[in-house]
Amino acid sequence: MRGMGVPQVAIAYESQMDILAETLKMDRFEIRLKNALKAGSITATGQRLDDSVGLTETITAVREEMSKMGVPSRTARRGYGWGIASLFYGIGSPGSKNPSVSRLEAGDAGEFILWVSSVDVGQGSSTVFAQIAAEVLGCEAAMIRLITGDTDCCLDTGPP
Repeated sequence: MRGMGVPQVAIAYESQMDILAETLKMDRFEIRLKNALKAGSITATGQRLDDSVGLTETITAVREEMSKMGVPSRTARRGYGWGIASLFYGIGSPGSKNPSVSRLEAGDAGEFILWVSSVDVGQGSSTVFAQIAAEVLGCEAAMIRLITGDTDCCLDTGPP
């Protein structure tokens, strides 16, 4: 998540996870998997996560990909490595549902028009919405024309 102070906090809590893993002699992936939110988890604000929670699947996929790629080579001047980080970020009022509605239509030129009321303020949601629509429709993300945050034509998204 870019912006809004999140990267600074993420560096702190992810460093803490690595320190805890080292102290407990645990793999840094395992400690994250052991503590990952899952469907049915209750967040610190009391919100029950009943819908999509893909954190364990994502951590597992990243671990597998990093294992395939191996450790990057070291040069005379620089050392390289891999890092991992996870983020849970709610949009709207904490502890309550964050409703949002989207609308999708087929355009005259063969593209799809997707109206989403959520606004991308650095979190990358516009990219993700287009990717989700493309996956469901079985097309390239470039075929999705996204319209976001337009109160004239987008449906309500609930509290800011």
